[in-house]
Amino acid sequence: MILPTIARMLLQEHAHRPIKGRVLCLGPQQVALNKGEVDAMFAKTPQAAAEALDAWRKSGSDEAVVSDAYFFSKFPKVRLDSLDVVEGYGGTVIHDLNTPIPKRLEGKFDFILDGGTFDHLVQLGTAFQNVIRMLRPGGRVFHYNAASGYIGAAYVSFGPDLFYDYYVVNKFADCRIHLLRGTGAGTHDPFDMFFLPDARTKQLNSARNQMVACLAEKAEDSTYDAVPVEYTYRPPHLREAFAAQRGLMLRSKRPMLKGARPALPALREAVRRARCEWAYAVDRYRAGKFNWEKFRSSRARHNAGTGYIYLGQI
Repeated sequence: MILPTIARMLLQEHAHRPIKGRVLCLGPQQVALNKGEVDAMFAKTPQAAAEALDAWRKSGSDEAVVSDAYFFSKFPKVRLDSLDVVEGYGGTVIHDLNTPIPKRLEGKFDFILDGGTFDHLVQLGTAFQNVIRMLRPGGRVFHYNAASGYIGAAYVSFGPDLFYDYYVVNKFADCRIHLLRGTGAGTHDPFDMFFLPDARTKQLNSARNQMVACLAEKAEDSTYDAVPVEYTYRPPHLREAFAAQRGLMLRSKRPMLKGARPALPALREAVRRARCEWAYAVDRYRAGKFNWEKFRSSRARHNAGTGYIYLGQI
C-alpha cells in the first residue's frame, strides 16, 4: 500500500527528477488516500489544493481509497504496470519474484515501486537481481519494507544496510536510505524520518513500527549479480572496493528529503543525537583512539557516533 508518507516521498523525488515512462509496481497497490486528498497533493499551489478538496466535497466526499492507476495518472507521461504472483488481482505482469525473470522483461522499466513486497519473499538475492535486470540504465527503484514491529505481517524485517550494500556493490549511480518510524497506528499518521548516509547505525533500534525506505538509481555500467558482505565481516580488499564505489555515489546531487519539524520531536532528536555523539567520543577517548579532526569532519557528514540525521516528520 502507498501510504501518505510514501506518496509525499515520491512527490519529492519527482520534483528532483520527473517520474515518467514505464512504471512497475511490485504488486497492485492501493493508495491510503481518497480522491480529494490525491488531487490536493498534486495541486501546484495551496489555493489549487483547497479548490481540489472543495470539488471533492461537492461531488459527495467519497472516502474510498484510490488505486495505483489513479495515483500514477497524476504523473505526466507514465505508463503503469503491476507485477503479481497470480492472475486475477489486477496484475498486468504475472511472475514470482522468487524465480528469475524472463528475458523479455529485461530493461523495460524506468521506475519500479516495491510497496512492501520484498519483506514477503524468500529468495531475496533473486528478487534483487530481478529488479536490477528489469530497470533501464538511469532507472530508479523505490523500496519500502519492514524494519521492525511487523512480526506476523512479514516474513522478514530488513536492516537498512542490506539495500545500501547491494546497490553499492552493483555499481549503482546513487542510493539513499531512510528509516521511517511510525508516530501512530493510523495510515495518515506521519513518520519520523531519518537519513542514514552509510546505512549503518545501532542507535535507531526500536520495537516500534519502522520501515526502510530505499531509493536507488541504476548506472550505465551497473551489474546485478554482485553479492555484498556485511561490514563487520568484509575483508580488507572488499572494503577498499566498496569505499571506492561509495565515493562515486557520494557525488550525487539528489537533495535531501524534507519533513515538517514540530518543536518537541526536533528537540528530542537533537538531544538524543548529542548524547549518542558524546558517548561515542568518550568511548573513543578511553580507548586511546579519539581524533578531534576526524570526529569533527565525520560529524559534518552525519557519521560520527550516530550515523544518521533526523529530517523531521513526513
